[in-house]
Amino acid sequence: GCCSSSGKETMVDVDVTDSVVEFVEENVRGRAHSDGSSIFTKEEVALMKAIVEKKCTHVNYFQLRAIHRKRASLENLPPPKPMHSLLETSNIVRQPLMEPEPSPELVALRRKWKAQIAHHEYNKLVKNVEEQTDYHSSPMEVKETGRQFSIVLSIIVTFVACFCFGYYASLHAFESLAAKILTGLVCAVVGTFAEVYFLLRTSYMIENKTDAQTVEQEKLTKQRIASEKKLRKESLKAGSEEDKKEK
Repeated sequence: GCCSSSGKETMVDVDVTDSVVEFVEENVRGRAHSDGSSIFTKEEVALMKAIVEKKCTHVNYFQLRAIHRKRASLENLPPPKPMHSLLETSNIVRQPLMEPEPSPELVALRRKWKAQIAHHEYNKLVKNVEEQTDYHSSPMEVKETGRQFSIVLSIIVTFVACFCFGYYASLHAFESLAAKILTGLVCAVVGTFAEVYFLLRTSYMIENKTDAQTVEQEKLTKQRIASEKKLRKESLKAGSEEDKKEK
């Protein structure tokens, strides 16, 4: 067992040797027969009794030194052995460092700062996602208007080109102007229908691809937000567990 008091001095203990026991026995006997025994405190008297009764395997060095100095200051008793002689065969007992208890105010303040930092990081990550969502519609509307204008222009150009092709191709086949115009109109209608078919097909494919990309982007965004929320909860939980351990 360890016989020591609380404080910084408890970090240095030494083994109780036979010389230490003999020295303490002399003080215990002298305490009952000498007026000088009153200079020992109650704690020192209890410590000496524990050493004599062999309840201690090691003792605090500073307490033992204080007892030795008080004993050496008594002029009516013979001087004791020197301190280094008492500890000649003794060894230092290393005690673990006692960490001070954290202040409740500092723990609460640190918990508050951790929550604020986690909230700030979460808002910083989500801010980019919200900005993309807010400004996503405006460029798409401009892009859709430009695509519709290009489709109409393409149909008009196709109609005119096919009519001109049919009209000039029928110059050597028909002499009547009506027949030439009719041939040009037939070519223009056929070419326009073909152009509209391919445009609708291409537009449908592009729209499906865009929808798939939008769905995938939304899915990735949701997964990102979910992972960020989970990470935030885990960080807050880890912070609370650390605070509990410190308490």
